[in-house]
Amino acid sequence: DTIEEYRLDTTAWRRKLREQVHERQEEQDLLKVHFHKAQEQHDTAMFLLISGAVGTGKTRLANTLKEPVERKGGYFLTGKFDQLCRPEPYTAFCMAFTEFTALVVERGDQAIATVGNAIHAAVGTEVSVLTSMIPSLERIVGRTCDAACQATKADNAISRFVFVFRMFI
Repeated sequence: DTIEEYRLDTTAWRRKLREQVHERQEEQDLLKVHFHKAQEQHDTAMFLLISGAVGTGKTRLANTLKEPVERKGGYFLTGKFDQLCRPEPYTAFCMAFTEFTALVVERGDQAIATVGNAIHAAVGTEVSVLTSMIPSLERIVGRTCDAACQATKADNAISRFVFVFRMFI
């Protein structure tokens, strides 16, 4: 009985420890300041880049903003760039916006229509550039077929993607 009680206490302790961010109060406060600035600027999207060595708690630090962002109706997105596993450029952005697609779809048809219209208004006929890099966006903007996008040379494709991605954001 005593051993079982100890295991239960250890499990609860470990769970509580995993949820906390230790010795990162200054960084947490800085994230909250930027979040509040973004709230004041209603029509502004904000990206915060957290970088550092492996195992330093970047994900846990970022996740401290998840609840406040979602409570305010925003979308909390994450994407990781792992130079060793997936060295392709923009992998983290594509991951984040694949997650974004799932969140929008989860919110229902009204959210899909609102976000889809906003994307079309922002990028116009260039939407296929986005869907070529982030295929899941087709769930929001519909299936796109742009012959010009298919014919773009590889070295020009990244420049075009960056341009359209900036309009998208």
